[in-house]
Amino acid sequence: MAKLKSLPIVLVDWIDADTATDGWQGREKVAAETVKTIHSAGFLVSKDKDRLIVVTDYDPAADNANGGSVIPRGMVKKITRLGTWKA
Repeated sequence: MAKLKSLPIVLVDWIDADTATDGWQGREKVAAETVKTIHSAGFLVSKDKDRLIVVTDYDPAADNANGGSVIPRGMVKKITRLGTWKA
């Protein structure tokens, strides 16, 4: 595999899936649940039509990544490019 020369640094705003209940609760309380917008920042190591993968740590010497989030594309509200890491 070719050595990376750069990686985008991004901020991804996305809607998180969550559980609606913690045990049995009334229907009205469950129906009142809301979604949360999450903000993830890091190196964009992969993206395709289904998902983005953002990691917090990248070791270019070993081509290893740590602290990854796999974010379904349908949940993404916005991607902001913050910069570029260059080798």
